[in-house]
Amino acid sequence: MNSKSIYSDNPEKTLWWMLAGYKNIDKVSQEIISRHSSSDNAKKQAKQIKHCLEQAEEYFQAASVTSIATQPLLLYYGMVSLSWALVLYKATGDYALDRLNPDHLEHGLSRPLFQYSSRDKPLPDLLTEVETTVSPLEGSQLRGTFGLLAQHSRLEPSSASLTKLDGTVVVTMRSLFEAKSTKNVVELAGRVLSLKDFFFQTPDMGPFLSELGFRPSFAVVTQFTCQLRTDNSVLIDLMTSRCNEAEINSLEASFREHPGWTVRRLPSGVHARLHYQEGKRTGPGPIVSETVHGHRYIYLPKDDLLPDPARFLGAMFLLGMLVRYSPHVWMHFIDNRHPIVDAVEAFLPIAKRTFPNIILNNLTGDSFRFSPPHEAR
Repeated sequence: MNSKSIYSDNPEKTLWWMLAGYKNIDKVSQEIISRHSSSDNAKKQAKQIKHCLEQAEEYFQAASVTSIATQPLLLYYGMVSLSWALVLYKATGDYALDRLNPDHLEHGLSRPLFQYSSRDKPLPDLLTEVETTVSPLEGSQLRGTFGLLAQHSRLEPSSASLTKLDGTVVVTMRSLFEAKSTKNVVELAGRVLSLKDFFFQTPDMGPFLSELGFRPSFAVVTQFTCQLRTDNSVLIDLMTSRCNEAEINSLEASFREHPGWTVRRLPSGVHARLHYQEGKRTGPGPIVSETVHGHRYIYLPKDDLLPDPARFLGAMFLLGMLVRYSPHVWMHFIDNRHPIVDAVEAFLPIAKRTFPNIILNNLTGDSFRFSPPHEAR
């Protein structure tokens, strides 16, 4: 997995232009054949990928011109279309929408129940109570769109990517640190997931959550540098901030659990250093993540993390079902400006921008970051 920066006056438009490359039926059918050594179904599969991408783009475009009253539902169905484009591309070479059994044509999540009484509940209670259950296994597979996306959307390089560039070293964050995220996604079957789970595992929601007095589930990485040594080893410095005493204790203990790291406490975080020898891993460590915007975070909770695409799809499923099946509750929130509306308004642009980027990264195997020209270094 290579990190690639794309600078554009319209990053979102450029992102969708790159996704449109997967509408090329001949090219994609050949890639499917190459990936799966099967040609029986490749052209039909490529056509269905094209159809899914076309629908996804129109759903996202429609969401851009609607209000929050209906936008979550449109974005959810746009995400479903993108999810199926990815599943069709990465699943076996004889896969197709018309060959799926009924269990896989479902959402993969139970429809949430929204009580009329929930209209007046405080935000912390509401985020916890708006929940869904992941469908049980079908054989050895997770079911439905959510389950198949979770199984086909992981980027897990086997070793750290160290790229020498003008005397510096670029480190692929996700591959350097072995994340504690769910190793076997089938363990998600039957798991109850709430809107709080989805929101609190989204780093770009951090500023909003902090404003409301919530402690996000991660620490901000304010400094990350790598120095190439004369022996081709790498010295990595990492600094965090915005942590309280308990979080500093947690981070300090986490770094000290694995060999090679030295760590010292700071007033609002920690400073950790690793002398990294190429070809050697540090073992399980703090969950270090980088968003598509280049913001780095260390996750604090001990619980397993959800795969990024599944997290966004699950959150938008809950919001879409609230919009679609409980308009009397949702519109009451809007009319009375319940804090859930502020939370959703903070989340929607993050999801709208991030989810297509994650799908592109999974399709290509690379990590793309789209930025305006003024951010070029």
